[in-house]
Amino acid sequence: MQAKAAGASVDFSGAKEHNNIQFYKGSRDNEQKGIYPMIRLTLDNGIHTDETAIWFDENSTTGKDLKYDAEKVIQKKPAVQIYSSLKGNSYAINGIPFPETSIDIPLTVSTAAGGRFTIRQISAENVEELSFYLRDIEQKVRINLKENPRYSFTVPEGTIANRFILTIENTSALKNEESASMKPFNIYASFGLVNIEPLSGQWDGRNGSVKIIDLTGKTLTELRNVEFSRSSLIQVPVGNSKGMFIVEITSSPLRHSGRIIVK
Repeated sequence: MQAKAAGASVDFSGAKEHNNIQFYKGSRDNEQKGIYPMIRLTLDNGIHTDETAIWFDENSTTGKDLKYDAEKVIQKKPAVQIYSSLKGNSYAINGIPFPETSIDIPLTVSTAAGGRFTIRQISAENVEELSFYLRDIEQKVRINLKENPRYSFTVPEGTIANRFILTIENTSALKNEESASMKPFNIYASFGLVNIEPLSGQWDGRNGSVKIIDLTGKTLTELRNVEFSRSSLIQVPVGNSKGMFIVEITSSPLRHSGRIIVK
C-alpha cells in the first residue's frame, strides 16, 4: 500500500496480516497516537480474491488526496476486483475524514465470469464509534457488517457499479442527533391500525422493527425487516384491541418509543 505524494506514505503496518479474524479496538482518541480507524473488504469467488480498504484521517477529504489515497488499477477483464468510488475516482485505498453522522461509499465489483461471489469484511480496527452497513440495492438488503461480516450474491460477467453501497455511520453522533430530535415519527391510530410516519432523515432508508406493546409488557404485534422511508406510511394492525399502548421502533443503533391511545 502506498501514497503518491512525494515523500508521503500511508502506514498500515497494523493491517498486514491477511485472515478472517474481526478486530474492533480502540477509540477515536487513538488518532492522536497515529492509530487510524480502518475497514478492509474483500471480494472472492472461492478461488480468486481482491481487496479494498477505507481508512479515516481528519486531514483527508472525500475527494482525491495524493497523500491519503491509492488509486485502483482497473483491469480490463479481472477474475475478481472490488474498489470504492467517490466523486468519479476509484480507490484501492480510500482515505476519508471521520464522518460527522454518516457517509455512503459506492462499491464497484468486476468479474471475468458470472457466478456466486462474497464480499467479506476481513478486519476493522479502531472503529468503536463506527458502524458499517453493506447495502445491496438490487436485492433491497442491508447487512450490519459488525454482526455479519460476509454477504454472498450472484452477478453476471462484467462491471457492476451501481448495486453495492457501504454506509459508514458515526453511532455516537446519530444517537445524540436522534435524542435531540423532538419528533422523529408521527404516530396515530385509525380504524384498527397504528400508523407510523417517519419524519427524521436519520431513519430514512433504514431497516428495523416495530413492536406494539400493552401496558403489561405483552407484545401484541411485531413487524420485522421494516424499511423506514419518509415517503411511506407504516401501518400496524391491532385488531379490536383498545387502550394505551407503547410503540417501540428500533434500527440499530437508533431506538424510539412512544405511547398511543387506541379507541
